[in-house]
Amino acid sequence: MSPPGNQPDGKSLEEKLADVLTKCLVLGGGGYGLYNLLYLEDIPRAAISFGISLTTSLVTSFGQPIIDKWKFGLKSSGEKTADAINEEFGKAASRVLNRGFDKQYFEALKVQCDRIELEGFQNLQPLALDKVYVPLQIQTRDQLDLSGQKTIWDFLPKRYQSPSQSPHRRIAILAAPGYGKTTLMRHLTRTYAIDPPEDTPQFIPVLLRLREIYGLLRWIDEDEQRTCSLSELIVEHIPKQRGCKNLKPSKHWFDQVLKDGKCLVLFDGLDEVPKAQRQIVRQWVDTQMQDYGNVQFILTSRPHGFDLRPDEPSHPIEIDTRLEVLKFNNPKKETFINNWYRALYEREWGSNQQERGEQLDPEQVSAHIEDEVEKSAADLKKQLFADIQLTAIASNPLLLTLIANTHRADTFLPKRRVELYERICNLFLGTRPYVKGTKLSLTATENQALLQLLAWELVQNETTQFTLTEATRWIAEKLARFNKEQPVSSKQFLEEMRDISGLLVEKEVELYEFSHQTFQEYLIACHVKELGEAGEKVLFENLANDRWREVICFYAAQLDATRLINQILDTYTYSEKNNLDLLDLADWCRVQGREISQETFQRLDELLLSIPSMANQNVVSISGDIPIRSSNTPIISIKEQARTFEKFKYFFLRGMISLNENIDISQALVFWKDFQLFLQDVSNGQFHATLELSEQKRLIPALSVEFRITWGAAQWFCGWLSTQAEIAPDEGTYHYRLPTEGEWQKISEDFPLEPFLARGARGNLQPLTQSADIPGNALCIVREQVHPRYANLINYLANARWQEADDETRNIMLEVTGNKDYCLYPKDLKTFPCQDLQLLDQLWSKFSGGHFGFSIQKDIYVSCGGVPDHQFYAEAEEKFKSAVNWKKQGHYWPLEFRIKGENADPPGCLPYQGLVVSVPRSFFENTLKNKNRVSIVEALDNLAINDSEIDVENDETIASMPLIFGVASRLVACEE
Repeated sequence: MSPPGNQPDGKSLEEKLADVLTKCLVLGGGGYGLYNLLYLEDIPRAAISFGISLTTSLVTSFGQPIIDKWKFGLKSSGEKTADAINEEFGKAASRVLNRGFDKQYFEALKVQCDRIELEGFQNLQPLALDKVYVPLQIQTRDQLDLSGQKTIWDFLPKRYQSPSQSPHRRIAILAAPGYGKTTLMRHLTRTYAIDPPEDTPQFIPVLLRLREIYGLLRWIDEDEQRTCSLSELIVEHIPKQRGCKNLKPSKHWFDQVLKDGKCLVLFDGLDEVPKAQRQIVRQWVDTQMQDYGNVQFILTSRPHGFDLRPDEPSHPIEIDTRLEVLKFNNPKKETFINNWYRALYEREWGSNQQERGEQLDPEQVSAHIEDEVEKSAADLKKQLFADIQLTAIASNPLLLTLIANTHRADTFLPKRRVELYERICNLFLGTRPYVKGTKLSLTATENQALLQLLAWELVQNETTQFTLTEATRWIAEKLARFNKEQPVSSKQFLEEMRDISGLLVEKEVELYEFSHQTFQEYLIACHVKELGEAGEKVLFENLANDRWREVICFYAAQLDATRLINQILDTYTYSEKNNLDLLDLADWCRVQGREISQETFQRLDELLLSIPSMANQNVVSISGDIPIRSSNTPIISIKEQARTFEKFKYFFLRGMISLNENIDISQALVFWKDFQLFLQDVSNGQFHATLELSEQKRLIPALSVEFRITWGAAQWFCGWLSTQAEIAPDEGTYHYRLPTEGEWQKISEDFPLEPFLARGARGNLQPLTQSADIPGNALCIVREQVHPRYANLINYLANARWQEADDETRNIMLEVTGNKDYCLYPKDLKTFPCQDLQLLDQLWSKFSGGHFGFSIQKDIYVSCGGVPDHQFYAEAEEKFKSAVNWKKQGHYWPLEFRIKGENADPPGCLPYQGLVVSVPRSFFENTLKNKNRVSIVEALDNLAINDSEIDVENDETIASMPLIFGVASRLVACEE
């Protein structure tokens, strides 16, 4: 207790002030008498106290809030200062504790992204990403750029440019399944972690697969009702990744690098997020892109997962640049095949040496590897480019990987996509486990039936992942029906599909998904087929659901697609909003479908032709070869390209006039916008035409059929048509060309011109013909059926496979002449059929832009002093060999040819193999040099080559004798 004298009086501030003032008045000099008088006269002290209390009350009422505010402000400032000190201390501590974290993080990323995920091939040892990866070619849909091919690096900030200054800070990359979107994200992550390009910022990459992180976007603050921030999610997600288990990321550290614009954030696979969570994910992604205005973002998705739909409102994601991934062109296909086989054999040779304890010389190992790569890759490329349908299938990294694995397994390649997936399932559920000695508990048929059930349940639940508990519920009944001596549990089945077949992957403990979504979609289609009408009913209910698109296409490929396409067209016709995507789907089912009735075929064509055209769009033409669009004219998007091509295709499939049993001519001229499809393929490297830009520009209406292009450009266009699998007839071998003057005159006289005029022609039209010196202002196409022996040659030439085309030309010439040897002789050329010789010349000239062919070889030979009289002129032959570089190359020709650029091969160097006779060197030295030109030809014709004298693999035993004199002479005779 306090002493009595120290007890608190409990008075308020006002009362204390009143006491003080009262005492002052009592003790004051002048007031003493007055006070004393009043006091003695008994004036109440209360009155004085009241006045004083009133005054002090007014003063304190005014001052108390000021004091309170000061106290609150000081407290708030103190708290903020403390927070700032704590934050700075935290940052300082974070810098100390996370010193070197970036290096540790980069090392972890190297492990995480060091190999390419051969999705669907987990039972194969993965290949190194840097060994196999081929850069993807992309285009923006905002503007057509014919300046060259572009990759993702063309859209990322430059070295001294912050992301906030870049016009492409928020990029969306859209592509169909299998086009390598995820691999591209892994490639970028690995590149920035190991050796970023010198002309780009040194970003810290953060790869976030949305299907793995959407579960982390929970409400983390019930009071503020907010989702986790980007830095919070990164910190929680990183330790869960392969190679990152021991990392301890700091939120402070990532907050700072995000704020400083040092991060490249990669959101991968928006379309893979379940529908129930997609709205939240879209909103969160959009918020992060807006909140972090100094961060470079890239988002990938299938188009349906990103684009907004009227019938399915979603939160829009605001982006700066939309990019679309293009198909692999032929050079990229070739590079991928070479890389794939080289990485495969390097891995196998490394494993074999370790297992056997063999230590070969590195040069020997390298030589063995290159030999195997050359043989395997050459065989695959030969099959691939010999068939137009197979070439079209190999359009993206996934399908090319499937093709390469199939070729590796049994060397025979399927010709349709659905057959490719069927082969892969058989391969990994049956053949490969058997060959590798790894036994599956169930048969291939039983395993596929269970996988189909899993896939079916997943699509019904609109998700891509499932737990062991869910799988057990879905497949237990089916599994129990399999009569096995040793019962197979659901867990055992899933583990075998994960560890042996590789068709399932375990993302987390007992959380599974299919290794690639296309496998799931193929298996769903198989299940729908087995369910019959019940399955088809569910399919029909989801025709407008983009998540079912690939399922529907796989289904159409397995049976008569007539009923399915009619149902799609009915849905399109009777829906309130004519969804053009349904027409795209119907046509894709026609392309993929096993068969379709003619009535349905025609119905679809009519609907496709009814789509509003781009008639009001003007296109800038360059008076020369290549046109470009004006800056305010939108590019033809990939989907619009498909619709435009459908109309174009119609006139080839339905609009041909037959001149005779082998020759058809289009009854309608080519639109300018049709010609643009060809130009886009040229600009994107999808076709190998060599066209030059000019300075002068002019506008051409998109639907005009009157436009001037060079004769060479028209020839290239005809060559391009042979690469379009969609217009290839189901039977027969065809090539496309310009009409002869006689053919054009015949159709002008015998057929009405209304079809031409109906397409917008103005005035007199003169289509370009095979006569290069006659100008034209329109484009008319002839389709000519040729002997099946030319099928491979046409495909090789159309795909610029010059080496294979050269070999095939020799094979055709030997077949035509009936020669059983491996080369021709002068006597064979004297009677060589003119039709075949001229066709070979036309094909080589058309597909090379006049760079290769017999005609150009003839002209060079004559310019060298040769006389086309079937006689041998030694001096002219020597000059010719020097002019076309044959003398330098000798008997064996390089594997690569170029018709453009600094390293272009000389004109006329091809064809080669069919024009060279290989003779024993002894014959060349002892006989050839002592004969005149007449007797030399006779000696060659009478030469009986002894196989023991010639070793075609040994250049020392043979000499090459060109027969250009024979070809040139025969061409002249055929022209007369």
